Amino acid sequence: MSQSTPSRNPARRVFAWEYKDATYEETRGDGDRSPNMVLLPTGQWAHRVFLVGSLVDIVDDPDSENYIRGELQDPTGRFPIDAGQFEPEAIANMRQLDPPEFVAVTGKAVTFSGDSGPVPKVRVESITDIPEALYDSWVKDTAEKTATRLTNFSNDANDAAALAAERYGTDLEQYRDAAIEATEEVQEIIREEMAETEPDPDASPTAPGVGQD
Repeated sequence: MSQSTPSRNPARRVFAWEYKDATYEETRGDGDRSPNMVLLPTGQWAHRVFLVGSLVDIVDDPDSENYIRGELQDPTGRFPIDAGQFEPEAIANMRQLDPPEFVAVTGKAVTFSGDSGPVPKVRVESITDIPEALYDSWVKDTAEKTATRLTNFSNDANDAAALAAERYGTDLEQYRDAAIEATEEVQEIIREEMAETEPDPDASPTAPGVGQD
């Protein structure tokens, strides 16, 4: 009898504005290899996340070859990210990057103990530099995922949402507003870039061979 392999948990898309509030973490399942997951305030469990943004800072501890940390910025805020001894490839890749630089990150959603309680961060599994257009696409997709979670929040069968309401409260409009503002910011940047590439309607065309080297 063949034994099926458990499917890997999907990487969630989430903005920094929401993720900063995702301070509740627990082990989901009864097995020895049951994953730890972070509960998003919009009512979904996250074992892993997929982020795209500007890598704005890297702190490389000269006393430790097996640890590196940094910050990733999206339109709503910053994600603390790091990699340790179990992510040697991620460490090597982070050391090759030169902030600020657009990157895509897949990593584990985790928390650590801060001065005033749990603080969420992302433990990097993979990181790579990307074109800016991919960042624009991620913002759009993440806004849509946020809207879907908000729509499903009031579903009576959504146990994650019920726990999120208990742990974080139900002030959810801030996450909707952040998603809308992020989308509008990216759209404005795209409009400005397109305007810069449009030909000047008042410019006189130059005849071939005239005034050219």
